[in-house]
This record gives sequence, structure tokens and C-alpha cells, in this order.
Amino acid sequence: MGLGLQVSALHRILWTVTGQTFREVPPGTDRLADLLREPGSRVLQVVTPGTEIRIPPSAVVAWRTQLGTKYAAQLQEGLWWDEESLFTDGEDLASSTIGNLTYIVARATTDGDDAIARLARTPRPNVQQEETAIAAAARRGFSSPYPQLLLGVDVWLPFRRNLILEEPNPLGHTQRFGSLPALLAELASLQSLLLAADPSIAPWGERAEVAEHDLLAASWQAIASLHRKAALAKEQRLPLILQT
Repeated sequence: MGLGLQVSALHRILWTVTGQTFREVPPGTDRLADLLREPGSRVLQVVTPGTEIRIPPSAVVAWRTQLGTKYAAQLQEGLWWDEESLFTDGEDLASSTIGNLTYIVARATTDGDDAIARLARTPRPNVQQEETAIAAAARRGFSSPYPQLLLGVDVWLPFRRNLILEEPNPLGHTQRFGSLPALLAELASLQSLLLAADPSIAPWGERAEVAEHDLLAASWQAIASLHRKAALAKEQRLPLILQT
């Protein structure tokens, strides 16, 4: 399964909406409906497949204004980017490399930055190992030196304060919005630590394939991709979006 990194105004993103409809199905006429319907009810709730839509720029601007007003004291700056911008740039990357990166961030959070050196030339963890380490580290919240990478942010906005805003997105679904400059600082720190741990990993940032059994090489590739797009987003003063 892959992920997409996109630098663009939010109205240019395809958002997925899952529709819900309700229809009356008399008891005893449809065995499956009888199993799914609430006991004693004649109404069955039907969830339709996701539909992709685009949101008009004006709706995003109204949402951004509300968010900026709510967090004005914490942000200590205006929340702004050019929502009318036509610029867009994207890159695909393997979800496994993001998982590996989050794993080393988790290990650095719980065991200190020295843990990264101990992970050099080690195999990539399995999914259960990743999830266990990430869950343990996430409980530390902002005490982690890498909250922008650890705490489930999937949209980074161009505000400077190292904050994560957990708020409904323009469609009303809760997301975590992080700081683009703070993300860049975390990535730069990790680049230095990984390169010090194993200088041989550097070429992996330019390769399409991933070192199959090397944890730091896979993590380095994810860092390189994120850093390229985050730097571009900062240059364009636009959001960076991580999409499944």
C-alpha cells in the first residue's frame, strides 16, 4: 500500500466522503436486513461507498479563518497561505518506509537519540513491533522530541509554533494539523543522527527502491522524501498533505 505526499492548496485535494442513507425494510422481508437493523426498528442504515469531492476555496478560507481565530493566542501569528494557488506537486512513497521512520522516532523517544545508532544495520521490524513501539512512545505526547512525526499528523500548515491542532477538517472529520517549520526541524535532526549512525545509507534517498532488510536505509528514504516536499511547501508557503 502506498502513500502520497502533496504540496498544494487544500481545495485542490480530493476529499473522500462516505454517504449514509436510510430505508425502511419491514421485518421478515430481508434476512440480512433483520440481522443488521437495530432490534425493533423498521429502518436500516445503509453506508454507501466513499465519494471523492473537491471543496471550493471559499469554504477552506472560512474554515482557516475560524481555526486561526480559535488558536490566535497559541499561534502568535496569522494563519495564512494562498488558497487560490494553482501550484501542486506530489510524490508517492511506500507506507512501509513511513512506518519504519515512525518506529525509529518512537525508539528515539523512549530510549534516547542514542538508540538510532544501535539500530544501524538492523533488519526492518514487523508491523506488530512497529505498532507496539509507536503506541508506547505516543503516550509521551509532546515530551517526544519528534511530535510532528510521531503523533499522527497528516497535514502540516505553514505556522511556526511547534503545535499540533486536533480539529475537524473542512468536511467536519477530525484530523491533526501540524507545523511545517517544526516538521523540517525534526527531519533535519534525524538526518544528522541517521547519517552519523550509518553514512552508507545516504544514496538511498535518491533511489526508487528500498533496501529490503535495512531499517535505517528505509527510514532515510522516507526522511528524504518528506524533507524534499516539506522544503518545497515552505518555499511555496502551502500545506503539505500525507494521503493514503
